[in-house]
Amino acid sequence: MGEQSSKRRYFSPEFKVEAVRRAAERQAENVPLTQVARELGVTDDLLRTWRRQVAAREGAPPADVF
Repeated sequence: MGEQSSKRRYFSPEFKVEAVRRAAERQAENVPLTQVARELGVTDDLLRTWRRQVAAREGAPPADVF
């Protein structure tokens, strides 16, 4: 069996906010969230988590959201 890398990936607050913005934009075009997540190289669950965090802190700077 192959071993998976246990190294965690890091995403900057700016990347997360931009990912959420792009997801909203693409979903307005009827593109599924799973496809947007794939395009960004993240899981759809992670993108949903970021979306909830941004919604909870609407208007806050990215550094204060994440």
